[in-house]
Amino acid sequence: MLRSARVFTPNFKYPLGILLILPFLMVGCGGGPEPISFEYIERLPTDEELIEKSIGSFMVPVPLVLDNSTDAFEVDNRVQINFDLVAIIHPNEEGEFEKLLKRHEGKIRDEVMRVCRNTTPNDIVESDWTTLKAHLLDAIQPYLGGPALQQIVAPRIVKELL
Repeated sequence: MLRSARVFTPNFKYPLGILLILPFLMVGCGGGPEPISFEYIERLPTDEELIEKSIGSFMVPVPLVLDNSTDAFEVDNRVQINFDLVAIIHPNEEGEFEKLLKRHEGKIRDEVMRVCRNTTPNDIVESDWTTLKAHLLDAIQPYLGGPALQQIVAPRIVKELL
């Protein structure tokens, strides 16, 4: 007896429905990593949150070297620098800054004079004093609370030949 062979005819209703629903189901899969949380990173203060405090006014005579071959200081080669230094600090550090400034005032003046007298003529000639201010910040920052001192500025700079 021969049985009649049944021919399989697929029913396309369900597979077509699954193909239409599959993209909607895959939307939530493989969503990538979670966004990075910045809550543990301390935010930098904006300019409005920082305050200016005067460090002092300085008048420093600086000997300049004319001839690099002899490295000799000539009496006639002196420049006097008159400038004000202002510290940029966070308002929360104001009390500590004032206390440290009063305690280390003599050391700060000595460091400022040492840095100015040991600087190169190119640093003095710079229009914005970038290099000299960086050296001054490095020298006085340990006396004024370390990282609490954000920046120093010199709003008044006068260079005179002596």
